[in-house]
Amino acid sequence: MSEAKQTPYTAIHAKLGAKLVDFAGHTMPMQYEGIRKEHLAVRQEAGLFDVAHMGEILFQGPGALETINFMVSNDVASIPDNHAIYTPICHPHGGIVDDCIVYKRSATDLIVVVNASNKDKDFAWFSEHAKGVRPVDVSDDVALLALQGPKAERILALAAGADHLGSIPGFGLGWITLCGKKMMIARTGYTDRKSTRLNSSHRIRS
Repeated sequence: MSEAKQTPYTAIHAKLGAKLVDFAGHTMPMQYEGIRKEHLAVRQEAGLFDVAHMGEILFQGPGALETINFMVSNDVASIPDNHAIYTPICHPHGGIVDDCIVYKRSATDLIVVVNASNKDKDFAWFSEHAKGVRPVDVSDDVALLALQGPKAERILALAAGADHLGSIPGFGLGWITLCGKKMMIARTGYTDRKSTRLNSSHRIRS
């Protein structure tokens, strides 16, 4: 059995006393102080989740939009730039490969976030069926965090010195600078419309 991978934040989780487990081949924090306490913290204030184990697949260049639109069931071309769409990835003759979120920064710059446990399978499927632009697996170069809860927007705005977060619509994208890094943020939470979820991602290697 291969050794579990670590996210850029694993050492921080260990230092802060998280209970670490193997999930989708990664060492991930299961909890810190207990499920009930952490559930209520997210419902009432906010919680920060390490989701850097997720897979990120990049489509860039002329024809990128047409390539990804051919392989997912929802119409990525119908959404504006700097928006995202949740969609299944389907087999040509029926059945679902996986579900994913496609982030459309422009017609020539799209990134697909897939489930960690299916990342290799999804990338292989995209590579086999892509017509035009070839996908690039950038999972090891991108770190992803999710900040969720009613105070998420205010916390991130204070941390980043940003005053434009309120203008980002549901499933919209934006940019902030945090800790000296330019990060893409997205309001892509869908489990509770009353709660705010902001995902931020940044390159950890160029």
